[in-house]
Amino acid sequence: MAIVGWNRGTVVEVNFTGILVMKILWALLPTILIALNAGELFAQEKFAGEFNGNLQIGKTHSHVFYFGKESGDTLVYFFETQSPVGKKIISICKRNKPCMGKAQLQIVKPIPKGIPESTSGTYKIISVSQVNGKR
Repeated sequence: MAIVGWNRGTVVEVNFTGILVMKILWALLPTILIALNAGELFAQEKFAGEFNGNLQIGKTHSHVFYFGKESGDTLVYFFETQSPVGKKIISICKRNKPCMGKAQLQIVKPIPKGIPESTSGTYKIISVSQVNGKR
């Protein structure tokens, strides 16, 4: 909607739709910024979960890679190879063999170099309470 008015002998057109949109965006700016930051805050939350897949061992980071045969989904659970968590997992599970367990998991961004992208989730293993593997 536009209104035409006089301003010292010239015609001035005011676009109220544009002004209304800008006011709405300006009012929503704090909410948008909080929402964008909430993703990063959520990404640091730890939770109890289970991991299952084949163990891949790397120099600095290793991971358990799960591939869903029916769905095609992939999940990656990674850890630092030389950490206490890494040493425990590697002492029980064998390279390229199935490995599973219960752990404290965390969604972390960015993913360390060398860890593959997944279609359904990438989690860091913070601690383990149970590990089982085929040797």
